[in-house]
Amino acid sequence: MPRNVIVLFVHGINTDDPSYSLKFQDLIRKKLPKKLHQYLQFSEVYWADILRPRQHQYLSKAKALSGMRDDDLRKFVVKGLGDAAAYQKTRKRENSAYYAIQNRVLDKLRDANTHHNADTPLVFVGHSLGCHILSSFAWDIKFLANVSDSEINSWAQDEREAVPLITELRAATPFFRLETFAGFVTLGTNMPLFTFTYGPERVFPITKPRSEQLGIGPPFPGAKLPEALAAKARWVNIYSPKDLLGYPLKPLNPAYNQEKRLDDVAIRVEGGPLDYIGAHTRYWTNNRCAVETAKLLRDVIET
Repeated sequence: MPRNVIVLFVHGINTDDPSYSLKFQDLIRKKLPKKLHQYLQFSEVYWADILRPRQHQYLSKAKALSGMRDDDLRKFVVKGLGDAAAYQKTRKRENSAYYAIQNRVLDKLRDANTHHNADTPLVFVGHSLGCHILSSFAWDIKFLANVSDSEINSWAQDEREAVPLITELRAATPFFRLETFAGFVTLGTNMPLFTFTYGPERVFPITKPRSEQLGIGPPFPGAKLPEALAAKARWVNIYSPKDLLGYPLKPLNPAYNQEKRLDDVAIRVEGGPLDYIGAHTRYWTNNRCAVETAKLLRDVIET
């Protein structure tokens, strides 16, 4: 019997349209039989407005004080690098873009949680920086939902700002705890660029436990999925070789390379041989991206 599925989109760098995924949603529907459309529930996370005022303010002052041009290429660089630089975990949650962005994801999940069953499967679709946002979000929620009281008692005072969320997660549904996480689609991911601080030997996909010592399992697939659906859970990473900000994940290390749930899919999204910007921004309107995403969603709905 077909099941409902919630599909949550998270955008990446240089995005200003709050409805950025609507065309992609339409493409996905066209790739699926009409009888399955009723089982799809789409939701978008928009977070760029957290950072844009700060970036625009700087560009405006730089133009006024130094005469620097704020043309489209300059804005692309500031928004692109500025978005990525801002998404850094800090010890304190107050005034942190990292936690402000994660709260946007939490709010969408809370809303979906009130309208759907506790065991409804969840599929994440991220683009660019949105892939890293979703991956780190999955790690954080898995940890916070399962962290022990003894571990919390060892934290410094400023680290205990997460306690209200921990309390909420402990009483939450499997869906809100990401225990029904059934599929992951990453488009033009720049996740490898965030691994160089740690080195490849300390980087693991979300299909592996973050720490054996803590006894907390991997975030994906969700621990409360039915056995048949968990067996089919897949992570599809789509990238263009021309995309200077999108990369395959298998080359990161053996943990990624040997992960059977993960597939790197190379496609062409650019408009021409020198269209490097288009190679990063056109995933949302690409037919092949929609086909691969629809395949994954059909598996979730029909399994």
